[in-house]
Amino acid sequence: LERNELTTIIKQLENNGHHEIARLCLIQTYTGLRIGELVGIDYERQIDFENNSILIDRSYNGNGKSGKFDLPKANIVRTIYFNNETKKLLLEQIQYTKIKTMQRGFSKDPLLFKNRIGNPLRYSSVNRILKNNLDMEKKITTHIFRHTFIAYMIEQGTPMELIAKHVG
Repeated sequence: LERNELTTIIKQLENNGHHEIARLCLIQTYTGLRIGELVGIDYERQIDFENNSILIDRSYNGNGKSGKFDLPKANIVRTIYFNNETKKLLLEQIQYTKIKTMQRGFSKDPLLFKNRIGNPLRYSSVNRILKNNLDMEKKITTHIFRHTFIAYMIEQGTPMELIAKHVG
């Protein structure tokens, strides 16, 4: 995505009341995480705010009626690092999830993104929200934000080996 397209997507999501999905899209864009890796994050165990890092040691596979946690794609466990903008978004999301968990009586499982019944958010649900709430010429799915991260890193001259290691 071009930067103006990303801005348009975030504004459209927020204008339609999908602030959590807007945060998810931005976090994906800023980290390059796969959607399953992002929605599978245990914010108490995997996020280290002192070192601005996230341990990526699992991915949520939300296909079918019951999803499960697996190793990340290619079985590559890795640690990624994030900037202060991402830190702000992560802290906002954690606060939102804690409030939602308390209000709705969900289990206290510290998942970063939960659906309306307290389970990990499914990528199909996010893609449906993107499809139904965006007026864009391009087809927008969660995976485009991962590609956007990679493109932005290439634009900044980041060596391909570092990008590949970061995104797994």
